[in-house]
Amino acid sequence: MVDLPTSLISSFAERLRSRFYVDEEQMRHGVERKTSFNAIDLTSGFKVDFFIKGEGEFDELELHRSVTAELPRPGGRHVPIKSAEDIVLRKLQWFKEGGEVSDRQWNDVLGILRVQRDRLDAAYLDTWAVDLGVEELLAKARKASS
Repeated sequence: MVDLPTSLISSFAERLRSRFYVDEEQMRHGVERKTSFNAIDLTSGFKVDFFIKGEGEFDELELHRSVTAELPRPGGRHVPIKSAEDIVLRKLQWFKEGGEVSDRQWNDVLGILRVQRDRLDAAYLDTWAVDLGVEELLAKARKASS
């Protein structure tokens, strides 16, 4: 997740171009609509998704709860990524907004719940699931991932 002002899109795109394929128009579209854009590593083909920070309380919290991970390449940089809980909540939100038909979002949620099961902050998930209106989906996902 990034908080990228429109005034910095061109310079950010320029910095990425040495190692990534980026589409500056796609970046601008994502930033202006508070959605996303991606960059593709020119060597490995590894795709990085950049999600634009929204305006709500959850969006702010999501940014501050990010964790640091090392990119999977020799000499990889350490970058902030969303916490597993926030990924689950956001994907449940997208799943709901998309009419609950996206196998991709649903399977991602189930996979995270299976792999991270004992490491997830259940109280955090429960609290924000209610606030985001996805508590029934979270319960269904927990049951399906058991």
